[in-house]
Amino acid sequence: MTDPQQQHPPQAPQAAQPQGQPYQNQPHQGQPYQNQPYPNQPYANQSYPNQPYPGQAHAAAPETPRASGSALGRIAFIAALVALGIRLLSTMLAPLLYTGDYYGVLSGINSVLGFIVFLGNAGALAVGIIALRRSGPHLLAAIAVGLAGASLVGYLATVLSSAFAWIAY
Repeated sequence: MTDPQQQHPPQAPQAAQPQGQPYQNQPHQGQPYQNQPYPNQPYANQSYPNQPYPGQAHAAAPETPRASGSALGRIAFIAALVALGIRLLSTMLAPLLYTGDYYGVLSGINSVLGFIVFLGNAGALAVGIIALRRSGPHLLAAIAVGLAGASLVGYLATVLSSAFAWIAY
């Protein structure tokens, strides 16, 4: 009588291959663990949660995918570009306001725009770092971190130079 687990009739033993020769012309023996339980699965065809049918080796994918780093990187990149654009616009408007004797207005505008640019760069830097830690493309996130970091260093240098100039007078 044959074992009920065995599906193929026993094969005649084959001659040993010479050493160094690849195995060739051997008949297919079927899957070796076809009807045996998976490791850590005490009973055959036992189902687990997230498995659509019994005996599936891997769990099904989660229903809600996590946000990838690509979307966050894009947001950080756009925020860094907007902050850079505001800074460039305020720099280009400064000579026009100086020539019209609007120094008080220029000082107020530069303060407000400087604070907006600071917040935009801080946000772009934070979101860019979070995007770099997630999976997905990192190019836009890396550019955003570079732009925002360089702008924050420039802003810090401006604040420190203004503070030292104020102390000197």
